[in-house]
Amino acid sequence: MTALNSPVTNNDIIEKVNELDARDALPSQTGHSGEYLTTNGSEASWGTVETFPSQEGNAGKFLTTNGTDTSWGDPLPAQAGQSGKVLSTNGATASWEASDSLKNLTSTLTEEITTFGTYNGNEVENNTVFTSDEGTFKEFTKELKTGDTEFTEKESFPGSNGDLFVTRIVRSVGGVDTPFYMAVGDGKVFTSNDGVFSSTATSTTGTALQKAPLYLNGVWLIRNIYGLPSFSNNDGASWTVRSSGTYPALMNNYGVVGDYFYICSEANKYTLSQDADTWTKYSFTKATDLAYDGEYYYLLSENKIYKTTTPTDVDSWVLVTTVTNISSQPSFLKYNNGTFYTCYQMGYYDERKYKYFYTDDITSTTWTEFSRTFGGNYDSNAKTWLEFIGDLVFVFVHDSNNVDTLYQTTATGQDPVEITNPSQYASVVGDELWYITGGNVYSLNPNPRWVYSLTDLLTELSDIAQAGAGITFEGGTTTTENFTKTGSPTINDGIYSNISNSNNIVANTAFQPSTNTWEFVTKITTGNTVSDEHFLIGGSESGTKYPQIGIANSTFYMAASYTGANWDINTQGSSVTANTTYWIKALYDGSYYKIQYKTNEADAWSDGLSVSSSTALTIPNINMAIGWYYGQSFEFNGSIDLNETYLKIGDDIVWTPYTTVTTDKPTITLDVATNQANAPTSSTVGYVGKLYVTTGGAVYICTGVSGSTYTWAQVSVS
Repeated sequence: MTALNSPVTNNDIIEKVNELDARDALPSQTGHSGEYLTTNGSEASWGTVETFPSQEGNAGKFLTTNGTDTSWGDPLPAQAGQSGKVLSTNGATASWEASDSLKNLTSTLTEEITTFGTYNGNEVENNTVFTSDEGTFKEFTKELKTGDTEFTEKESFPGSNGDLFVTRIVRSVGGVDTPFYMAVGDGKVFTSNDGVFSSTATSTTGTALQKAPLYLNGVWLIRNIYGLPSFSNNDGASWTVRSSGTYPALMNNYGVVGDYFYICSEANKYTLSQDADTWTKYSFTKATDLAYDGEYYYLLSENKIYKTTTPTDVDSWVLVTTVTNISSQPSFLKYNNGTFYTCYQMGYYDERKYKYFYTDDITSTTWTEFSRTFGGNYDSNAKTWLEFIGDLVFVFVHDSNNVDTLYQTTATGQDPVEITNPSQYASVVGDELWYITGGNVYSLNPNPRWVYSLTDLLTELSDIAQAGAGITFEGGTTTTENFTKTGSPTINDGIYSNISNSNNIVANTAFQPSTNTWEFVTKITTGNTVSDEHFLIGGSESGTKYPQIGIANSTFYMAASYTGANWDINTQGSSVTANTTYWIKALYDGSYYKIQYKTNEADAWSDGLSVSSSTALTIPNINMAIGWYYGQSFEFNGSIDLNETYLKIGDDIVWTPYTTVTTDKPTITLDVATNQANAPTSSTVGYVGKLYVTTGGAVYICTGVSGSTYTWAQVSVS
């Protein structure tokens, strides 16, 4: 290199050219339009410019990539008003939804529980009580609702003529696939496969039988007036009758407890048998009564209670508690659905009364007293009994004046409700209460169910869901009858028949159209004869000139009054045939009174009767009788389809026989735990539907019971 300001020589120029030749040249530009120059640190090259996806129609979205291609992504859904919800997607669109413990109330139910409860609007109905043995789970706010509170006549025993003395009916239970029914009285045994005693009874030998049968594992046991037993192991086809001196008397407290027939009739003894033939007496001071809770046998002695798993071993009885707030000699001990009951007599002569006590904790020394006492007067025959259906308790009182009263209460001893007085001892048959008097059978279906506030349930369940478990409820359709039933009319799936003045229904509304138009629509099937009068609607009480709509002399018939004094309309119309189905519409359109009919639902209406009039009817303000007329014997002798019956006044349907409400059907979410290390043990006392919360917060439900073994499944959010 030459110095500054020195002359440039040819060698200098050649040197500079060589320096430029040694530098990198640009890559070829051919075919690389729009690309940019880049380098990997060693060589230069042309790179492709990454373009954005189309921006048209994608305002507010953000740029994202799946690792290969870029695209515009959706933003979060609007958050206003969505506090507490979680982000969810259906695979295409994101949205905010309630958390699993409260949303939808839908899932699946294990096969071990088929119907847990009924969801109805804002209530949940269930036949069990939700409780917890430990933890923070609280009992739900609930109310016990019931059905019938009056007995209705069911049937008469064959050949009774209203004076047969039959004590009570018992249904076989325990290991029996097909229930069998038996009743005894006047030295006879009545049997039935379905609870309807339509055949002649078989006779037994010995003194006339006075007491109801007992049933245990295929053996029936009955007693005569002296307490001597007879037994049968072939459903009453033959009986073995025992004499005095050899066999114990069935007196005082006796019955079935666990795997044994038992008797507590002798001082300081209790007697057991498994076959009603061989009986063994066991000595125990003041043995008064026995009870069984599915695991332990309990013995009442004065105000002390003992327990054992082996009642045939006298030495195995262990003292459980001494109840300090009960008399020294209670009269019995009963168990039902987790609750124990006892009773003692107080006072003498005309002051004799009976106090009832109960407890859910058999070890408690202080039991809770019922809200009232029950009593009779001075007489050794003044007695009381208890019967149970679900969580309902029935207290039967027979006082010294032979006055019988039946009260309905609950496991917590709520104020008892007095129901129809039976004149004989009432007993539980299946899910009904039956009693017999004069050879006639009466029944009552109390249909007990606990009703819970859905709001309270969701509040409680959301708390459990936070601990990792959630519960929802199964529901469905509820139907309400909008009529009052008298006697025993036949109503099968809404088809109403067997109608008379003593077996019928009355609409829960009066027929008061005033000057408005109206129509009564129904579907009927005529009976074997149509030659007499057969009313479809009429008056339910004595009164003047209630409209008569129906059939008379084999024709459609209408009778009605404008003033209430005379039959201003008294008209027959088209012919009617027997054993035929008709759709019927009786109406007033402002100009005519008509009965229209058709024999095919798709057909147009035909006039069967028409009276020209613009005068409104005068109708007594009493409820409408359906299929009969008060004080007259012209009841409808066919059938009426209540499902297709209604009364319309003006533009409004004012009465239908049924109101049906269909709701969503939430169900329980129930997962059987694969690891139940913290679950209740098989010996933990429970009953189907009972909830158990462990100290760790896990929730289990009792799904079944067999003897003294309980099965449990874990409840969780799926």
